[in-house]
Amino acid sequence: MNDVTEPHSVWLMPQSDVAAQLSALNAELSAAGAGPVFAPHLTLLGDLEGAPEASAAICADLFSGSGVIEGRINAVRTGPAYFMALYAEVPLPEGRLAARAALIQRLERPAAQGFTPHISLAYGPDAPAMRHRFEGALEGLVGMRVVFDHLAIARSAKSIPERDWQVLQKIYL
Repeated sequence: MNDVTEPHSVWLMPQSDVAAQLSALNAELSAAGAGPVFAPHLTLLGDLEGAPEASAAICADLFSGSGVIEGRINAVRTGPAYFMALYAEVPLPEGRLAARAALIQRLERPAAQGFTPHISLAYGPDAPAMRHRFEGALEGLVGMRVVFDHLAIARSAKSIPERDWQVLQKIYL
């Protein structure tokens, strides 16, 4: 990476075992018509403008060496928003929400309202209809332990097609 300005996001990434399980489910949902395939992630901040390298340095300062983040999927939900059409809600510990708030402040972003920590399972208008078709697999996620072991600075934004999203840098917790 360098100091070139481009749209990017900060993602929390699950450990490989959970990532593989969620990726397989996303691929099944996608094959059934529920939007594109994408890497499972929890977006801490999205649609950032500026240099990804600068965001990575701030993230490293706030999160590097802080330890893994453990959570549990407490519900599978649907919604009208494209990027929250079908998702697994994963509450984060208060201390990690405070670190997110510090990240917002250091990046000089306005405080976002209504943050719902989640891992999307499928995007798009057809995703909610898949809930009933895949009900067993989706309900089986409730209670699942999710361990996030690194952050990703990703070339991703609402303006970038999902097929072009790319992890630029990893920051281990």
